[in-house]
Amino acid sequence: MSRKTLAGEPFVATRIISLGGRCAVAHNLRRFFDFGEAFPFDWWITPFDGLIKFLAHPDPDWLYDPAKLDLTANNGSVRHTDLGIRLHHEFPRDRIEGQPINPSFRDAIAMPKARTTRLIKKLLALDTEGESLVFVRERERPDPVEELMPVLAALYQKAEWRSLAVPHVASDDSVHGWEGDP
Repeated sequence: MSRKTLAGEPFVATRIISLGGRCAVAHNLRRFFDFGEAFPFDWWITPFDGLIKFLAHPDPDWLYDPAKLDLTANNGSVRHTDLGIRLHHEFPRDRIEGQPINPSFRDAIAMPKARTTRLIKKLLALDTEGESLVFVRERERPDPVEELMPVLAALYQKAEWRSLAVPHVASDDSVHGWEGDP
């Protein structure tokens, strides 16, 4: 990636990683910086508390435990009961109006769990010297960022990293040039 300035400091990023809150963040980072690399939080709807809890314990068996997964209202998404993370794009949808998640979604856990396991391993393996990581999180409300910093610091002790909060990503945000489904 080209040299960018973050918070007034020159920084060459080797990876830009979405930490959610929604898939629009990953979509727009990929479009703006022209890369296609995927990471675990790219297509989830992730509340701040769920982000902190999952980064502190990044276990795909816990995330995809069938006993902890429930359908949201009108079968619109699958929600992890402990984390509040909605695995919105992970499971098959019925081809009817509104495209709800198929109620037998638990039968389809193996494929998204395998993909997420690979993405988690890839994310954790970035803690190496020479990596310069930028973690980007959409800010819907003032999140207690001081809770995120120690979790990232525990995971990334060798890599250089920065954390960046961006305002709510919307398709009509001409100031930042973001595009996509809000």
